[in-house]
Amino acid sequence: MKARMYEEEDYEQVCEWWDDHNMERLNRNLLSDTGIIIHHNGYNICAAWLYKTNSSFIILAWFVSDKYTVKKKREEALNMLIKESEVLGKRLGYKIITAFSNIDKMVKRLEKHDYIKGDEGMINLIKGL
Repeated sequence: MKARMYEEEDYEQVCEWWDDHNMERLNRNLLSDTGIIIHHNGYNICAAWLYKTNSSFIILAWFVSDKYTVKKKREEALNMLIKESEVLGKRLGYKIITAFSNIDKMVKRLEKHDYIKGDEGMINLIKGL
């Protein structure tokens, strides 16, 4: 299993993954240029995006996976995705990584990787500019 950077050509596949999970598709202009894909034998398994800030922390968000990948392989890939995101964040000079997810399984997975819950019950408000 290996990590690589997300490329524009991956967008359609990522959209299919969101569809398969009954999740809303993100417009491609909302995705950071710092996305990570985990793949195995030429087959993409999961993805997430890092959002750079001008402070000491980087944001990890928009986790998505191929739900048809064998569960054990998908879990291994998601764990690798978290670790590779941390490695990249450090390499980019960040000191803290914060992750956003409203998926209980992903929150539990992040906690197993020593992430701690910050604000609970926080509501994100979004407005186009």
